[in-house]
Amino acid sequence: MNRLLRIIPAFSCFAATAVMLAGGCAKKERDARFDPSSPSYQSPELTFAGVPDSIITIDTVSFSWEGNRNDAEFSWSVNGGDWSEWSGATGLAGLFDDGTATVDVRTRYEHGVDIVTGSVTFTVNALPDTALYLFPRQVTPNSDTVQLYLRIKGLDAYDVVETAFSGARLVKAETVSGSNRVQVLAEDSSVAVFATAPADLADEDGAVALLSFVIPSGRDTVTIGLERCGVAAVGGTVEDIGMAFRRGSVVVR
Repeated sequence: MNRLLRIIPAFSCFAATAVMLAGGCAKKERDARFDPSSPSYQSPELTFAGVPDSIITIDTVSFSWEGNRNDAEFSWSVNGGDWSEWSGATGLAGLFDDGTATVDVRTRYEHGVDIVTGSVTFTVNALPDTALYLFPRQVTPNSDTVQLYLRIKGLDAYDVVETAFSGARLVKAETVSGSNRVQVLAEDSSVAVFATAPADLADEDGAVALLSFVIPSGRDTVTIGLERCGVAAVGGTVEDIGMAFRRGSVVVR
């Protein structure tokens, strides 16, 4: 069931000095709404709607928020990251990786200094017990090159993992485990990971390789998919796991 959160401050955290111009009623009214000492001032309020449950089994999350006045503007941040620019946007929709996520949202009146912040926290549990996937699920790069981790979940007894990618050109692949018993080979946008001991294959997050892709130009959104997946048990031959579970990443410019 969706939760509804409402945040109303009991007092103002900041104070602004109003500039009053004689003979301008509209100007006086505008100044008063930004002046916490004015009797007509009301602090910003933040209301969330469509908030996800505390634990969800899908990785697509969306919810909305609103303020108490038409001139309210908002900014948001995910997991302590950079704040977005102030705007009138009243919602967030995106792809989230497994784990606990916190979305912080702040609101103010247009150009105001009195800021109210609220947050929504939820846990994504979308991956099955066995999976081969790219991390993070959604990324915004600063250039035409993006780096993603190839991660493994629930595959412990193997010594070869092979996969191919689509949507972007793979230009580099390197191991992240730090073990000299792991070798990553990349050729024609495909990767093969070899390990002589399964315990040395992945790091604590399940990552086996750090991959660098060049994103095609002229596209706002690019999906990097895993087109082929194969694993081999120790001493065995590579077996195609097909669509057992493989998950790509979405690149949003």
